[in-house]
Amino acid sequence: VTTTSQGKEYATTTTTITTTSTPQYHYANNFTVVILVWLLIHLVFGTVLGGVSSCISIRFGSRYRCAKCDISFSRIDSLQKHIQLVHGTTPIQLKRVLILGGGFGGIEVLRQLQKAFQDDVSIDITLVSRDNFFLFTPMLPEVSSGMIETRHILTPVRTFCNRAKFYEADVDAIDLKNKHVVIAHAIGKQTRSHTLKYDYLVLALGGKTNFFGMTEVANNALTIKSIGDAIVLRNHIISMLEQADIEHEDIELRRSLMTFVIVGGGFSGVEVAGELNDFVRESIEHFYHNLDRIDARVILVNSGDRILPEVTDDLAQFALQQLKKNGVEVMLNTRLIGATQDSVKLNNGSLISCNTLIWAGGALPDDKLIGNLLCDHDKSGRIVANKYLEINGYENSAFVVGDCACVTDPHTGSPYPPTAQHALR
Repeated sequence: VTTTSQGKEYATTTTTITTTSTPQYHYANNFTVVILVWLLIHLVFGTVLGGVSSCISIRFGSRYRCAKCDISFSRIDSLQKHIQLVHGTTPIQLKRVLILGGGFGGIEVLRQLQKAFQDDVSIDITLVSRDNFFLFTPMLPEVSSGMIETRHILTPVRTFCNRAKFYEADVDAIDLKNKHVVIAHAIGKQTRSHTLKYDYLVLALGGKTNFFGMTEVANNALTIKSIGDAIVLRNHIISMLEQADIEHEDIELRRSLMTFVIVGGGFSGVEVAGELNDFVRESIEHFYHNLDRIDARVILVNSGDRILPEVTDDLAQFALQQLKKNGVEVMLNTRLIGATQDSVKLNNGSLISCNTLIWAGGALPDDKLIGNLLCDHDKSGRIVANKYLEINGYENSAFVVGDCACVTDPHTGSPYPPTAQHALR
């Protein structure tokens, strides 16, 4: 009861509110729980990080290397098992796989074998190639025109050889019956030979340029099969333009120097024709002011009735139209029968005055090495294989892939084209 100054009394009610502070997280003062949570977080983080690191190591490179064999394993237990079983007191008998050739076929076989037998210590893989680099041949025309540099299409072979040994050497002899191969390499002027035994052999030696016995053409034509060929071709084209610029007052000589003949309407020939055409015309326009790009002639000669027989008719027709649109002259159903230093002769009797002949007319296996093997060959010298790529008569021990293989399509009865599309199928 409250009494005022006037003597009146009033009733009042006083409410006392007590506020109790309750924390949202009871773990703040619980030291044991905090420690357990901290350990759990770090344990999960460490496990995830270790798993990711192991996956990256397995996918992009092995870490555990045997110094004696010069091979790597993706797991430490595989390396320990290898040392115990291969270099121990009682070594096991290894299954030796020998791959000859470092091109597309050989490298792909190597990759698949390493993937399948990465941690199988009983498998021994060896790759032999004359070059210690892998060459991406489809882009050689771009190198010859200067669109890309040589390093862009070259990859060291040893970057592929984690689980395999590599020898940079030439193959001198192959004995399919006794299962051994003789390789040779040069040290200065001295040549040393070694014999490699195998249980399984993969022939992926590719082929060499086929001039069909035309010695004159072989002596006067440039090729486009190696990195050296691309560099030589580029230098030659530039030299022809330089000489034409000097001799611009001699009309006949100038036109001959500015005429470029490419033989072969396959992938290589068409690529070379397109790249060379662009390179020559753009170079004349920007750098050679005494020359006229109209005088430049790029001629593609093909013995078939259409270019690019490896693709469908509509794609081949489209490519033909694009070449003609860009100024390339295409001669179909025409064969080259002779060549000199400054002219080429065609089977229709015409004679083209030119100082540049580029041969892209196909390839065939090495007649000395592949041709002398005691196995079946087709009329072009390629080794006949079954649908499993096994060499007839040497099933389960010798296989052949790439340009030196002849595999028959059961649907058409004709050999499969030696292209990547059919190989991937």
